[in-house]
Amino acid sequence: MYVAAVIAALRRHIVALWKDPVLSKVIASGITAILGFTIWLGRAKFYSEQTSSELADKFLVSGHVFDDASGHPIGHAIVSVKDHSESGTTDDLGNFEFRIVSRRSESIRLSLTRPGYKPFDWTVHLPQDRPTSIPLQHR
Repeated sequence: MYVAAVIAALRRHIVALWKDPVLSKVIASGITAILGFTIWLGRAKFYSEQTSSELADKFLVSGHVFDDASGHPIGHAIVSVKDHSESGTTDDLGNFEFRIVSRRSESIRLSLTRPGYKPFDWTVHLPQDRPTSIPLQHR
């Protein structure tokens, strides 16, 4: 009920202001400026997204994580990409794979962790020509 009363009062004031010729031009100019700015922002966002998508590609990042001493695969290791939101875990055979949006010819840093092993960082150059083999060492 209170909100309806406030809206009705605002309508009365807007109608009264709109009847004044000088204020109606000021209000119309303000509305036009706000709409124009909103449209400009929408176009700027569209072009910036288009440009950034033209500069970036989606790459497959894949690899195999294994025990440095035994050579056995390490399953359930966490593989994450520094400065990106992508991450995943290795399967039971130590393999991982995910897609990442990045610039061509960029290097990314993979961070690998697994309980019982030392954390390890590894650099991958994009695009990858083959899966990366990554050794982890026991603590």
